[in-house]
Amino acid sequence: MRKVLRSKEGYTLTELLVAVGIMALVFPVLLMALDAGIRSYEFTEGQAEVNQNVRIAMDRVVLELREAGEIDFNRSNAQELVLWYNVNPADEKFGKRIYRRNDNVLVVEILDKNGQPAEEKKPRLIASNITGFRVILPSRGDRYVTVEITSRDDSGRSITLRNSVYLRRDQ
Repeated sequence: MRKVLRSKEGYTLTELLVAVGIMALVFPVLLMALDAGIRSYEFTEGQAEVNQNVRIAMDRVVLELREAGEIDFNRSNAQELVLWYNVNPADEKFGKRIYRRNDNVLVVEILDKNGQPAEEKKPRLIASNITGFRVILPSRGDRYVTVEITSRDDSGRSITLRNSVYLRRDQ
C-alpha cells in the first residue's frame, strides 16, 4: 500500500509543453479546414439556389413557347416575349402572355383577347433575382427562338442559361 502512495508516475513539465506545442500546431490547421468546408458549403448552397431559380424560369418560358399558338413578332423584342395562346378552344378565345423582366424579377402578364388582364390585375411572378432576360427572335427562314436568362448570387457570380426552341408551325 505504501508503494502506491509514493508512486512517481506522471508527466513531466517538458512532456506537457511538447504536447501543448503539438496541439498549438494542429488546432489551427483543423480550424482552417473547418472554415474552408463551411465556406464551400455556403457557396454551393448559394449557387444551387441561383441555378434553381434560373432553371425554373427557363423551363416555364420554354414550355410556354412550345405550347403557344403564335408568337407576336410585332410586339416581341429582345426584352419582352409576347405569346398568343388559346384560352378556350371551344369558344376560340385567344389571349396573350407577355414575359418581361421588371427590376430583378421575371414576370408574366396574362391578357385576354381585348388586351385586358385575364386573371389578376398585376403580373405573375415567375422567378426572382433575375438580372437578365433576352429573347433572340428567328430571322427570315429560321425557326428557332432563343431565350437567355441570367441571375447573380450574393457573391456576384452569375449564371446564364440559354435555350433554343424550334417553332413547329409557321409563325
